[in-house]
Amino acid sequence: MTAPRRPKILIVDDITLNRKILAHICTKLGFGIVEATNGLEACEAFTREDGIVAIFLDLKMPLLDGWKTARRLRQLESTCTTCSSDRIPRAKSRLPVIACTSTSLEEAYEGATVSSSALSAGADEVLMKPMRISTVELMLDRYLPIWREITTTSSKIASCSCTESLGSAAVAGAGAPASVLVRQFSGPILPVPVLTSTAYRTSAPGAAW
Repeated sequence: MTAPRRPKILIVDDITLNRKILAHICTKLGFGIVEATNGLEACEAFTREDGIVAIFLDLKMPLLDGWKTARRLRQLESTCTTCSSDRIPRAKSRLPVIACTSTSLEEAYEGATVSSSALSAGADEVLMKPMRISTVELMLDRYLPIWREITTTSSKIASCSCTESLGSAAVAGAGAPASVLVRQFSGPILPVPVLTSTAYRTSAPGAAW
């Protein structure tokens, strides 16, 4: 059986730990991960990688910051004909771009605030770091409501593939210790980070959230 196609999330952050925390969360939710350490890498990955369905974008980065990256991604989105795949459908034609920052959302930036300037640049939402899994789920529910369907489908295909592989291994590895077979099909188990997050809602100003 061919390898299952998994919807991917592009994570853009120059801090390794931030990328790893978010990657762990998104992996638990069933997504494949594409990482970039700055805006230039993010734009390259966006045009190169197939199946990207959402982007989590740090704002303060070297070479090309999050504000400029958001603008460039929106330009690429409107002109690029090979950036996405019809085999992994999106809920909307507009790719969800979630800006992430450790800076106060109301801090001044270029005559506006950090949050409002990011939204003007093309972000759909602005979140405070660090994030937790419930916040990521909320963003996906809001901007990519089909995410549970497409990740579940991918997981079912992966489960079938894994079952076939395990069956083959049971024959090939007859007599081998069970621990050896387990290691062949088990990845590292990482602790779920217990984090807090504040989000800036772009719709229904003043609504409780």
